[in-house]
Amino acid sequence: MLGGIGTVALACGLIYTVPDRDTLRTFRPFCINDLTYRLNVTIEAAGKQYSSGVVSQTSHSLGWLALIHGGCEQTHGTALSFRLADNRVVLMSSYICPKARQAFKDALYKDEYAQELKWQRKMDLTSLCIGMYRDQPPSIVSFYGRDAFVIDDADNPTRWRGFNFDRALTNAAERIRIVSAVAEAVGNSPRDQLDEVAPAILKTTFKYDGDWGGSPEVILSFSRRYGPNKHFTYTAERERPSTP
Repeated sequence: MLGGIGTVALACGLIYTVPDRDTLRTFRPFCINDLTYRLNVTIEAAGKQYSSGVVSQTSHSLGWLALIHGGCEQTHGTALSFRLADNRVVLMSSYICPKARQAFKDALYKDEYAQELKWQRKMDLTSLCIGMYRDQPPSIVSFYGRDAFVIDDADNPTRWRGFNFDRALTNAAERIRIVSAVAEAVGNSPRDQLDEVAPAILKTTFKYDGDWGGSPEVILSFSRRYGPNKHFTYTAERERPSTP
């Protein structure tokens, strides 16, 4: 019996004393962290440039343990946020495209982190991804949703609209382009700038008419916004494109 207790204690000690830069098992003991990276993106809108950064992390549960601790949902670092000069907000998913993720894994997991340069690897995403989460062609992965979202007012959201960067932009609110996008593998905890850039977004219900996957809701943490003692102050309706 004592031997069994000692084995459990040793296992727990190993879980909690893994070095910070081991992204396979940091922050949450019952989760496997697939990849942790710092993402810095600069966009241009109406001739002005805006930058945003997050630390993003994707994880999955250790099998049946998900039934105990409720899963490994990422609460912070899921969305880049840009507050424009006219007080609009641009939201963009921080989930990088499959081509970029595979390139990271090829570099990071080789030789079990033996080389410091590979741990600190930086990657230019513009040659690999459209927006953040879609592959540049060719790709064997099918994509659904929108690359980014424009919300009409950072302080009092009432309307939103999604768009893709590689399609013809006919609405002035969508004339936005990515200037630079760089991801770097790190060992930090997930974080973002939503609380500073546009805190009202976290208190907004986004109406999506059955198209949840094509709405801002898909890139905002459910538990962060809908958890206990959360109060929604604003409601933003989906803006329909005007017809000629």
